[in-house]
Amino acid sequence: MTQNELLDGETILTQSDKNIVTLTNKRIRYNSQEFGKAHISGIMLENIGCVSVHYSSSIILLVIGILAGLVGLFAIVSSNNDDDSSIGLLIIVASGVFILLYFLSRKYFLTIYSNGEGKINFEAKGMKKEAILDFINKVEKAIDQRRKG
Repeated sequence: MTQNELLDGETILTQSDKNIVTLTNKRIRYNSQEFGKAHISGIMLENIGCVSVHYSSSIILLVIGILAGLVGLFAIVSSNNDDDSSIGLLIIVASGVFILLYFLSRKYFLTIYSNGEGKINFEAKGMKKEAILDFINKVEKAIDQRRKG
């Protein structure tokens, strides 16, 4: 959001990376444009009912990693020669890669619900958990200030 898009008496409190989400003292605005698509929505602070954060990750990567680790350990323990032991070690390394990919696949999503039917839902790309919580706190403080008058 740019200065010329602000309402009378409105000031920007914080913006996300690349200015996708803007929090002002009056509203929250979502503005996403990528690959020929655009999505713009806003909710006035007094109409925000709830702010939530959730994450998803690819659990199948973790399951594969754990199972591969167990197979690798079994191969090492039951090996009769160095070749079997090397295969077991290779499987354990692959297991570690799958477990690492599981943690890298974690994506955080923020959802801001209005008191009506609308909502703003977006992926918090590149934001650490602490920054997400800080953003939620800023939204809640702005709502509180707006309601107090």
